[in-house]
Amino acid sequence: MTELTYHAGDDAASVYGAVRAAALAEGLGPAVATRLAAAAAVAAVEREAAARSVSATEIEALRAELDETSRGLLAVYAELSDKSDELDRARTDAERAADAKAAFLANMSHEIRSPLNAVIGFTTLLQDTELTAEQAEYVGIVRGAGDHLRGVIDDILDLSKIESGRLELERIPFDLAACVEDAATMVAPRAEEKGLALATLFGPGTPDAVVGDPVRLRQILVNLLTNAVKFTKDGEVAVEVTGTADGLVRMAVRDTGIGIPEEALARVFAPFTQAASDTTRKYGGTGLGLPICRELAHRMGGGLEVASTVGVGSTFTCTVLFEAAEPAPSTDPDLRGLRVLVAHGQPVVAESIRRPLSRWGADVVCGQGPPAAGSSFDLMLVDVRSPRDELTAAAAVVAVAGFSDRAPTHGRFLVRTPVRRAQLRDAVLGALGRQTGTGPAPATAEPVQPLRILLAEDNPVNQRATKLLLGRLGHEVDVVPDGVAAVEAILRTDYDLVLMDLHMPRLDGVSATRRARLHRPGDRPQIVALTAGATDANRRACLHAGMNDFLAKPVDARELARVLAAAYRGGPRVTPTTEQLSHSRPRVAAV
Repeated sequence: MTELTYHAGDDAASVYGAVRAAALAEGLGPAVATRLAAAAAVAAVEREAAARSVSATEIEALRAELDETSRGLLAVYAELSDKSDELDRARTDAERAADAKAAFLANMSHEIRSPLNAVIGFTTLLQDTELTAEQAEYVGIVRGAGDHLRGVIDDILDLSKIESGRLELERIPFDLAACVEDAATMVAPRAEEKGLALATLFGPGTPDAVVGDPVRLRQILVNLLTNAVKFTKDGEVAVEVTGTADGLVRMAVRDTGIGIPEEALARVFAPFTQAASDTTRKYGGTGLGLPICRELAHRMGGGLEVASTVGVGSTFTCTVLFEAAEPAPSTDPDLRGLRVLVAHGQPVVAESIRRPLSRWGADVVCGQGPPAAGSSFDLMLVDVRSPRDELTAAAAVVAVAGFSDRAPTHGRFLVRTPVRRAQLRDAVLGALGRQTGTGPAPATAEPVQPLRILLAEDNPVNQRATKLLLGRLGHEVDVVPDGVAAVEAILRTDYDLVLMDLHMPRLDGVSATRRARLHRPGDRPQIVALTAGATDANRRACLHAGMNDFLAKPVDARELARVLAAAYRGGPRVTPTTEQLSHSRPRVAAV
């Protein structure tokens, strides 16, 4: 211990404090420090007594007083130690309670998702049958309610992960523009149903490729865009993306909706809260979406803010910090020297077309009607609802249609709103004769050839719903009720794809996959987890076992199409790194 120097004038209290502080600084425990300090104080008293020639009686009295002080300090230390033990026990109990809550929510999710899978699956099948208008309306209501319930379950699970500190983010390279366009496309049907203009705008500095979590970013944007469409009666909804040199990406979702009163702005990010009580009654919702989005944005190095004016609209601005990724080879066309007319009745849609065309070097003019007399353009992009003569006024014409508008019979090349840059590029090049094709088709599932599929599922209702759905898509499906039968079938038959439920009798899906990969190594068949237990632990277990993907019930048509397309292409088995596994989590998708 550091040596201390005492002077004749130092009193016992000063010595006691100095020695105890020095002992604690050296890393000695409180009890040891107290004993050393007491001994030093006694020595100081003795030195002081000797210096002053005090009597033995006085020395004993001082020693007794100091001993009493030491006992008091030791008692305080013992009390503090007891309180520390109590805090440790309380922390342990809290962690156990959090684990129990997470387990409860996971079990409840499983119990709700399983029957919900049947509800959504059979209503999807029913919608493809001959129905009267009234029956179709009823089925649509049931399907919409099922989708809403699925969203509520996902929100509650996300909130639970945030509260427990277990929300994990991926770090993978992805195309930022495509992610934003995907989010806008997901809300396009509802926007078109309400007659709203919907567009994505990419400003200066927007990076092409970044490293981050595309699924969570899309979740934020879909939530913000869905709210914007929900609270907008007429006008437009747009998301504008800009970037900075330090990697900060700003995404502003603006609408021309009802707006939010100033006194309610502080409440919109509180869980289970909306701007006003009548808002919940009129528009629905749990009030969980915005708090979750804000927390996700914070965890991605940014934030979420709102500015709003009642009767004018709102702008929710999400910022996220991304690392730059290696960009893919450029596919931008060279349109330098070309004059292009964009004629569309919705200015924000026209602007979403003008920006990429200008970036590609074209001289772009925007208008809402036919070109003026004497005007000459190399290319025209015209609203499909325009008169036919406008669509044929130039040799190179691209029609701009709504998300679900019928393609014009008098035009070859077509883009749909919200306009995607890849579709716009293909249509423009096709119209200019630089590549062949008929222009991009509406956003639909990628066509695949008939596959041989094994469905391992113990629930009879889900067996029937999934088999019927896959059968209608032209695939041959075998069904087994447990993991043992699944392994036997995989070893016996050459399947393209296996949909493997995780919770089955005799042998669970993870163990069945391990056994199948052991006896039949390689990338075939593709094995995809099929479960109502959408947890991080389940996903990691699936990837470790050798599965190719992880899908959560209930069925989502887009994700089903993606899985089938991957199986047809024969994608390789996923072999994630330790870092990828540490950041992995269930995607917002389901089968």
